[in-house]
Amino acid sequence: MKNKTFQRIITLIFGLAFIGSTGAIVLAGLFDNQKPVAETAVNPQSSEKQIQSQIRGYEKVLEREPENLTALNGLAQLYLQTGNAEAAIAPLEKLARLQPQQQEYQQILQVLKQQQNSTIDNEQ
Repeated sequence: MKNKTFQRIITLIFGLAFIGSTGAIVLAGLFDNQKPVAETAVNPQSSEKQIQSQIRGYEKVLEREPENLTALNGLAQLYLQTGNAEAAIAPLEKLARLQPQQQEYQQILQVLKQQQNSTIDNEQ
């Protein structure tokens, strides 16, 4: 009885240590990947290159997995961030179709399409 209790305690301790060390590694990786804001502000071309690289990466993922929610969301956000609202519409439409419970996709789409229609009307 004492032996089994001891084994359980040791297993629990090692399990918690494993979870803690894994969590620390993940958190350290997240913070290492973030660039300081000042560095991005000093070199906006580098930031633009990074965004274009991210867009290409998401597009490659979507070639393999056309319904990858993370890639669709990331691509739409990057297009909106760069001011390319027209390009953001296609991934947002797919997100809205794949996740109808997420009303924010429908709302963003509605605003983008209204802006697009008003731009077309102003050009005529």
